[in-house]
Amino acid sequence: MGYAAVMDQGVYDLVERANTARTGGMADADALAAEAVCRDVFGSETRVAVYGALAPGEAKHYMLVPIRGVWTPGFVRGRLEGGPFSAVLGMKGIRLEGGAERVPVHVLQSAMLGGMWSTLDIFKAGGFARLLTPVENSDGVSAVANIFALTD
Repeated sequence: MGYAAVMDQGVYDLVERANTARTGGMADADALAAEAVCRDVFGSETRVAVYGALAPGEAKHYMLVPIRGVWTPGFVRGRLEGGPFSAVLGMKGIRLEGGAERVPVHVLQSAMLGGMWSTLDIFKAGGFARLLTPVENSDGVSAVANIFALTD
């Protein structure tokens, strides 16, 4: 395992600890510290990774149009599957898994996102949670972003 792979695994471990409280676990000191590193070092609060309905050109992308920022392509590790909403809306959600296949996403980076999370968090009602995830490019992990993912 090369240096980049070791560093990437460290980011996956950090994000997993940060997501503990976001998935209903205890917000202990380790989880809070990991969340702070993701925010302060990796700038996670200024990034959202989208796929499906929120992606450019899709049904719910209009929610992100007012947010000025930079879009870049990337990949997250997980698998797309049906969720509680899929029978009605025909959409899939992502279940994050560090060792799974790469799923393409679009990443929006914007300082405006900090004021938009309460609006975007409406997706929580649809069986999603806003989690953190490492975002990869061809060289490995390039960022940490928020993503709406299945957790049940």
